[in-house]
Amino acid sequence: SMVIYYLTTYVFNIDAVSYIIAMVVVVSQLFFSLFVYSINKKIRQDKLSLQQINDLKIYTQQLESSQRSLRKFKHDYQNMLLSLKLSAKKSHDKELIDKLAEYSSKTLEDKVLWQFNDVDNVKDELLKSLFISKLNRIFQNNIQYSFECRIVIENLSNKYNSFDIVRILGIVYDNAIEESLEFGDEAKIDTMIYQENGELEIEIRNRYRDTDLTIQDMKKSGFTTKKNHDGLGLANIEELSQSYNDIFINYQIKDGWFTFLMVMSI
Repeated sequence: SMVIYYLTTYVFNIDAVSYIIAMVVVVSQLFFSLFVYSINKKIRQDKLSLQQINDLKIYTQQLESSQRSLRKFKHDYQNMLLSLKLSAKKSHDKELIDKLAEYSSKTLEDKVLWQFNDVDNVKDELLKSLFISKLNRIFQNNIQYSFECRIVIENLSNKYNSFDIVRILGIVYDNAIEESLEFGDEAKIDTMIYQENGELEIEIRNRYRDTDLTIQDMKKSGFTTKKNHDGLGLANIEELSQSYNDIFINYQIKDGWFTFLMVMSI
């Protein structure tokens, strides 16, 4: 601004109107450059997100195939084990019975076989990818968990932006995992998905430490109890859900559990 003012006034002797016009042009170019930079940055971020989603979809398909094979093996193995056990009883071979029992306890009770149980009932690819990603993170951190989805869930309604729903649930899971890591050996995260009367209910709850914090405290923008954390938890969920009039979200702290409930039409 000072350079333009000096050039227009003392070097070229241009009047104030020309100076103002020059300033308007410079400022307009500045804002246009910032706008182009912002759009370009968003495009790069969107491309990266889509690439990550595509990679996760491929992983999901491979994982589902593996899970189906494992379940089939378990079913066939149980039938074989029952037959062998009955045969062993008839011949009164106690040693064989004990070996069969020991082998079955090591093989059939392996929780890896049922790590993603019921996830295949979620047909929406973005939701399925999110659940697999978060359940795998929970599993890798040795946190107790359960996932229940007994009814097939098709794609979400077109009235919702799937990315918004995934971001909301992702925040809930991240908060639950972080709290569970602080909670200790008794930590647990439960997920329950229901569909009834045209409504989809998703409930995620986790064991929660006793504090004096309230839900209203957690909804404040920038709230966090962690160091070097952005504090975008419940406040960000509220912001994302405000775009939809038919999404009901509720939080509850009771009996050592933090419960998140989201209800939407489907």
